[in-house]
This record gives sequence, C-alpha cells and structure tokens, in this order.
Amino acid sequence: MDDAFFEDLRLVSPFLYDSTIAVGLAACNISSSSTDFFDGRTHYNQIVNTQFEGTTGSIILDKETGTRTPSSALFELVNYVQAPGKAENGELNIVPSNSYLFQNGQWNELTPMIFNDGTSDIQPGLPEITLDRNYIGTGLRVAGLVMCGIVLALCIGFGAFTVYHRNTRTIKASQPIFLLLLIGGIFLMDLSIIPLSFDDEIASDKGCSIACMSVPWLLCTGFSMSFAALSSKLRRINKLFNSASMRRSKLYVL
Repeated sequence: MDDAFFEDLRLVSPFLYDSTIAVGLAACNISSSSTDFFDGRTHYNQIVNTQFEGTTGSIILDKETGTRTPSSALFELVNYVQAPGKAENGELNIVPSNSYLFQNGQWNELTPMIFNDGTSDIQPGLPEITLDRNYIGTGLRVAGLVMCGIVLALCIGFGAFTVYHRNTRTIKASQPIFLLLLIGGIFLMDLSIIPLSFDDEIASDKGCSIACMSVPWLLCTGFSMSFAALSSKLRRINKLFNSASMRRSKLYVL
C-alpha cells in the first residue's frame, strides 16, 4: 500500500479504511446468506451487527445508535511539551508527544506525561468554584414589599378621596379624571416591585419567567398612564392661557 495516502489523511485514514471494510463485509455477508439484491435498511442492520479486527482495533458498533462503542474506539492523549535543546531568540518550541493510547478497552502508556512544572507528578485540581447567585435576600425583599404596600395604600386612599370629593371646588379645578389617571399609573408602576422581588431562591424557573415578563408590562403601562395624564393636563393649561379670548388685566394697589 502507498504510504503517501496515509500521510495526506493522517489519523483519519485508518478510520476511513475500517469504515469502508465494515460496509464491504456487511454487503458480503448479505450476499452469501440470501441474495445479491438488498435495500438500505437491510444493509444498515447488517453493518451494526458486523464485528472484526480493523486497523484501529476491534470494530464493535452500538446496535441502537449505529456508532462505535467507546470501549472499542481508539483514543490518543497528546502531551504538548518543550522541544529538547535551547530556545533561540527567546522563543520556545512546543511539540506534541503521544503519552497514552486507548486501544482494546484499556489505556497504554507510551511516554510519561509531563506537567507544566516539568515533572510527571500529578498536579492538584483547580479549587472548587463558589457560585454567588447574588440573591435579593429576605431583608431587602421585605423592605421593598413594605414600601410597595405603603405606596399602594396611599394610592388607594388618594383615589378614594378624589372620588368622594369629586364635586368640591378644589377637586373639580384639579380635574378628577386626570388625578385618577395619575394615581392609577403610579399604582401600576408600584405593582412592578412585587414581581421584581422574585428570584430562583424562592420561586421556580416558570414562576421567575412569569414575574420577569410582567415587569415591563406593569412599569411601561403605569408610566404611560401617569405621564399621559400630566402631558394632557399641561397641554390643556397651555392651550387655555394662549387662547385669544384671554385678556390681561392690571391690578393697582392703592
């Protein structure tokens, strides 16, 4: 066999060779046992049941997935080390070294593994990572909900006061509809504090998702209501004072 073929494909070539042999052996087994004509499913079923010794070791395929079983596969552990000799121009030459080879279900040592300290001693593992999820905490959650409750109670109280005294001169001059819109917007914005107090410390993933999606709806809707009422009221006042029917009067104090 021409060695140049394997030099071009390198490590892939033995696996391609074994795959081709597996397909050919499966076809030969079908032809010898039944007929020269078969479909793709029959050929595939024969392939996964074919076992032989290939260039990469024992070829055993998983009948459910069609892939090669890990115990029969060929694995290589490559250790990158400094090349022997002195470094030139301050540059280190790093070369690969095959340390272990997994074949026929077991690991075989080829050359000792060299670690970054220049020895073959196994280095200690990385320290365990402590994940800080930065939860809100009970104290901040309670404080936020208490202030949220105060604002909600004030909104309800001021709303009831406005409705009860809607016929008085002061409330009429302040326009009750705009006052109620302003209170309603503040009420909705304040409600957004409740879902903001949820995290996966006290709620499930589904509950956190629902709370997260409700925040922009409550906050944006409340903000729009409040500032729409303020903008409409200011526009009405501006339109009133700039009306042609308005007259300026001077008052003289004697």
